[in-house]
Amino acid sequence: MHAPVKEVGTNPHVEGTEQEFFLLSDVLPEDRLLRQGLQQKRLEWVLQQQQFEREDTNFKRGCLICRTELTGTRASYLQHLNSAHNLQIGRSANLVFIDELIDQIEQYLNKFQCIYCEKFFPDRLVLREHMRKKMHKRINPSNQLFDQYYAVNYLEMGKNWQQVADEKEEPELSGYTSGSEAADGDVADWNDWNETTAMSITCLFCDMKNEQWDMTLQHLKTDHKFDFSSLVSHMDFYQKVKLVNYIRNQVEKNTCIVCEEKYDNRDSLLNHMDQANHIELPRKDLWDRAEYYFPTEEDDGFLCQLDDGRADDEGTPDCVTGEEPDPQLREAFVGGRLSEVIELQAELNQPLPTPAVDTPKDVSSQEPTSTKAAHHVSFKDS
Repeated sequence: MHAPVKEVGTNPHVEGTEQEFFLLSDVLPEDRLLRQGLQQKRLEWVLQQQQFEREDTNFKRGCLICRTELTGTRASYLQHLNSAHNLQIGRSANLVFIDELIDQIEQYLNKFQCIYCEKFFPDRLVLREHMRKKMHKRINPSNQLFDQYYAVNYLEMGKNWQQVADEKEEPELSGYTSGSEAADGDVADWNDWNETTAMSITCLFCDMKNEQWDMTLQHLKTDHKFDFSSLVSHMDFYQKVKLVNYIRNQVEKNTCIVCEEKYDNRDSLLNHMDQANHIELPRKDLWDRAEYYFPTEEDDGFLCQLDDGRADDEGTPDCVTGEEPDPQLREAFVGGRLSEVIELQAELNQPLPTPAVDTPKDVSSQEPTSTKAAHHVSFKDS
């Protein structure tokens, strides 16, 4: 369509010149048909890309959190992020351009930036603690940067998920569409992501699991007469790690942590330790060994709590005993990734702390170079 526009000057006595401008608007039927055709083509392109990502079994990429190399489908990769690390991006059935989405999230993490509140933190460990405590292991639905990775935003011309939701009279909608639809068939909200709290923490001696650190410590103190907080109050971080790993290793082998006597099963072991009062702090020479730097199980929830109280969300230490280990090296210790510990130790040019020394050696402030896999799917708005 075209419209005449007259130029108006500052002098009212001077007649302005009139010009004609051609405008694009969906008010015109021809223009609207053209827009609808482009929208339909873009939707078909998105659906084809989504189908490819769903069926492709050659996907290979390292985990954003634990760096484990994962292969197979993108759905299995997202499932790993959800189940192993509680990082909730969304269901694969609702996502598109997943490779680029993961790239975006990785950029946030590499900058130590929260993907939900977008705050910056001094290191990766403090960032992970913040995201865990604040339950920010998810994408903020108000961040329009991520709209392009959710298929619902391509369904209707010129409308995103929020506008579609408003039309369907669901004012409480707070996120993107999900695989499990609401009972009335409308778009479901982000609650279907099954957000949970932090990873469960297993007792050092029995199979009791709890998601609350305080409750776990209380259980140890009440049920096993093992006051962990008091017993380790004089220890530095490395010593705490070795003690926990020693206890885990001995209990898994049904061996007493004090007298090292072996039993046929866990019940017999606990019965002995209870009667002999052997649920106590073992001799230092038993557990203060280099072999116990590395956990019996990966991502031990108990080890992940050893940093609680060391730093708040702003990264300011408030309760530090001994010298603070390098954050990335400490994270590798907690995750039990032996190869990564060795690699980081080499990059830092710093030997592991000697077990006989109570205070760990200073760690160089040199930052290890982080690598980023290039898995990029180009995307441009039509």
